[in-house]
Amino acid sequence: MNDLKRYIERFGILGLLRFAFYPLTHLLANPIILTISLLKSLSQFSIHGIKRFQHFNLTPALVSYFYSIRAWNLKKYGRRGKTDYLGLGEYYLARCFNYSKFSLYTYWKAGAFTVFIGMLLYACAFLFVSQKDLHFYLCLYLGITSSLFFANLFRSQNYNVIGWIFFPIVLIGLMEDLPFLVAFSLLLASYGSFTVVVFGILFSGIWGLIQVDWLMMFAGLPALLKLLTHFHPFLKIDKKLGLEILNKVLKAIGANEKAKYHRKKTKALNLFKLYFIVLDILFIASYAFIVNDFPYLYTVYFGIYLINSLKFRIADDQSLHMLRLTVALITVIYAQNYYLLISLWLVISPLPLMIGYYQMRVLDLLPISQPLNLRVMESRFEQFFEEVEKGSKVLMACEDPDSKYENVFQGFRHLIELPIYVAMLKGIRLFPDWWAVFELNYEGATEIWGTQSMEVERNMKEWNCRYVISYDWDKKEIDPLLNDSNFEKIAELDWSEFDSLFKDYPKLKKKDLKWYLLKKLN
Repeated sequence: MNDLKRYIERFGILGLLRFAFYPLTHLLANPIILTISLLKSLSQFSIHGIKRFQHFNLTPALVSYFYSIRAWNLKKYGRRGKTDYLGLGEYYLARCFNYSKFSLYTYWKAGAFTVFIGMLLYACAFLFVSQKDLHFYLCLYLGITSSLFFANLFRSQNYNVIGWIFFPIVLIGLMEDLPFLVAFSLLLASYGSFTVVVFGILFSGIWGLIQVDWLMMFAGLPALLKLLTHFHPFLKIDKKLGLEILNKVLKAIGANEKAKYHRKKTKALNLFKLYFIVLDILFIASYAFIVNDFPYLYTVYFGIYLINSLKFRIADDQSLHMLRLTVALITVIYAQNYYLLISLWLVISPLPLMIGYYQMRVLDLLPISQPLNLRVMESRFEQFFEEVEKGSKVLMACEDPDSKYENVFQGFRHLIELPIYVAMLKGIRLFPDWWAVFELNYEGATEIWGTQSMEVERNMKEWNCRYVISYDWDKKEIDPLLNDSNFEKIAELDWSEFDSLFKDYPKLKKKDLKWYLLKKLN
């Protein structure tokens, strides 16, 4: 009820009434918005090249530096090496077993272009369907013009897109009883995404059980063997340490309840999750009623969605959206029933608000999009760290998150990755990062939080930091460290400098936010 009241206050009654007609406005407007966005993107790539653009949307553009940090370290030290630029130092890069280097490096060097080409190839993959009639082309048209396709292309997809290119072919192989096509597609997907292969093995295994087909049941074996090579560096590590690493991964996704930090909001049922659950149930019921059969593949997806949303997080939202889009399309394509096109459109074209477009001033229209360049922010942070000596460690002073993942880094989660990346390229360690949080994700862990002078000095001494970043936010009182004679301010950054980039992203908290870089004098 609180969510509904907030949306009424924001959009008005008339704005909410458009909700009833959004499937129709989607159907008419999405193709136009998609075409304009594609042309604008092609123009930017042709004029400025493919390396300048992180993404098409500010949130994933900022988060992309999270992956750039991993890619840089893997490139420099290898999966068998260690790095002092992650976690608590001497971080074993064997922990990066869930990344495929090819897709990670490609996304690092050409983020927006990688997603752009990947999503177009993903759409082309449906052409592997053997029977192409009017029904098929209508399904494909609806898929390409859907809000889920648009959102994955222009907002939420990342390096995993290279793996998703092959997932439609995997499902086509299942439906057309081609186990070797399934096996080969999953093997190719393993060079793009760990997540996609896990999903593919799960689908092929369950489908093989349903059809009592041993070849299909084990079609994922080649891809699985390839992924197992990602774990080879663990053989070089002490067995106890290896088990500790895997345990921390389980804590990070919420599968270990003994973790210090918990995803309380992630596991809670809210309006957004309920919206998709209702859409999925309606789709399954419509299919069962119209076709007089059960949509087994889509039911497998629905089970994955419920586990991921309500129990423990095994994949990001964008991966579940891609899974929903792909499975729904394949399900309806092979049902060969025109009446299902309505149900298909509803389930693959949710409201923009429900798939992350919080900045929209209307509920039912997607924004025209184009590639985004954050070089101006990178340059500003290069200046910010100019007086920090190479090899130094900088503490980011943040309030205690009170054991909630959502409160880690004071809610500035999207803002910290870029400065960490820029500092790393300058030979400076900005601490803590998310990997440090994961390493200290147990009860009784050494403290890394605190903003008061005594807390900051304790943490600086504990973690051997010579500098600290402190902040004022939302017109709060002047930061106490600025008046502490033990600290000297050497740089300042006002986030309002980037207002032009952030104006359409109210969820990214930076209002009245200032960062101060301080050096401890004694």
